[in-house]
Amino acid sequence: MRGRPWLGLRAVLAVTVMALAWAPVAAVAHTPLVSSTPTSGARIGEPPTHVVLEFREPVSADDDSVTVAAPGGADQVEGVLVSANGRLVSAVLGGQGQQGGWVVSYRVRGSDGHLVSGRFGFTLGDGLATGAIPSLQPGAAVPLLLVVAVLAFVALVPRQRRAENVSR
Repeated sequence: MRGRPWLGLRAVLAVTVMALAWAPVAAVAHTPLVSSTPTSGARIGEPPTHVVLEFREPVSADDDSVTVAAPGGADQVEGVLVSANGRLVSAVLGGQGQQGGWVVSYRVRGSDGHLVSGRFGFTLGDGLATGAIPSLQPGAAVPLLLVVAVLAFVALVPRQRRAENVSR
C-alpha cells in the first residue's frame, strides 16, 4: 500500500509530459499567417489598393475568404486572388479610403484541410487607431482545456477513494 500514493503522482507526471510533448506539435499543426501588407497595427498614409496575406504553407481561398472593413464597417473587398504557390492571398480593394481604423478578417483552408482564421487592424491617416487585434485560431485552446480537464480528473479521483476508505 506504500506505493499507491506514488500512483497519482506518476499519472500527473505522465499527463504533464504528454501535454508538453504535444504542445509544439499542436502549435504548428495549422498553417499560420506569416506576414501581411499592411502589417497588423500599422498606420499608413495612402488608401490601400489591396491587402496581401502570406501564409507558411499553401492555402485555398475564395471571394468570401477575406473581408477588409473600413471605419464605417463596409467591406471594401472586390475580389480575392491566390498566388500560384498558394502562399499569398491578395484582397483587391475598391471604394474610398476612409481615414480611421480598418479591420482585416480572413478564413482560408490550409493544405491540411483545416480552416485557418484570424483578424488584425491597421489605421489609415490620422484617424483613430484600431490597434492590434489578437488573431484566434479555431480550436487553439482545446489542447490546454483537455490537459486541465485530465489533471483535474487525476487530482480528484485519489481524494474520492481516500474518502471512501476513511468512511469504512
